[in-house]
Amino acid sequence: MTGPLPRSGPVLAVLSCLIGSLAIAAASSALPQAPPIDPTGRLLSAARTCSSNLAAAPQVACSAVQFEQQLGQLTIRFISQGLQADESNQLVFVGVLAPGNPPMVCQQGRCQLQGAISTTVASVSERSFDGRGLAKTLPRAWPANGLCRVEQRQVRCEAKALSHERWSAVADF
Repeated sequence: MTGPLPRSGPVLAVLSCLIGSLAIAAASSALPQAPPIDPTGRLLSAARTCSSNLAAAPQVACSAVQFEQQLGQLTIRFISQGLQADESNQLVFVGVLAPGNPPMVCQQGRCQLQGAISTTVASVSERSFDGRGLAKTLPRAWPANGLCRVEQRQVRCEAKALSHERWSAVADF
């Protein structure tokens, strides 16, 4: 049976719904879409004041703090100048976000702090780099117990290894 489509009835209702759905889809695809929120990323911040210590060493000045977030884990890296002018050292606290703490907000790998964060430190490591940014030695790492706290524009970390090494670092950025 061929002929014109009926002007009313179920066929018209289906066509109207289909045309309406296509119009809504076309309109929504024309709107700018926000990038998806990503739970993984990093934030590097120059420090206004900063000090940290490697195991069994006195406090030294540091120049930057890097936060790296991945799947509920927060790594806080304190970066300081090494013995030579072009070398650097890193003191790294790896922790798990404390329950109820909001993670950093990340998009396309770049993160922002949104409030106070506490982590329970699980390990601490130290690394040294030459002037080219290449590791001078294997990292030294210890399982450790401690706490890192980020509030407003300050971060403070303290940890102790089972073998009694102690680390502390604080930075304002």
